[in-house]
Amino acid sequence: MGVPRKSIADKLLLELKCASGDGDYLVVYDFSVGRGGRIPLRFYRNLRILIERLGGVDFVQKSVLLCRGKKAALAVAKLVEHYGGNVRIFQVVERNVRGC
Repeated sequence: MGVPRKSIADKLLLELKCASGDGDYLVVYDFSVGRGGRIPLRFYRNLRILIERLGGVDFVQKSVLLCRGKKAALAVAKLVEHYGGNVRIFQVVERNVRGC
């Protein structure tokens, strides 16, 4: 019996094990799918694995995630790119917005 294959999520986490950086990041992604096209189910399975292993990743909207830490943001972005999606990472800057 052979050794089970590693998931894409596991490979990305291994590749990014040295990535570091604090702060919050928004990861915004989109897939160009034609009529009747679908985003591969494997993308969502691997995204779930990343979220469980990394922690600190929350959905803001369907294709917008808030990631705590640079490693999480890079892992999600690389997963999107692996499946042919477009992705952008934005660093969150907290500002006190007060009236007069």
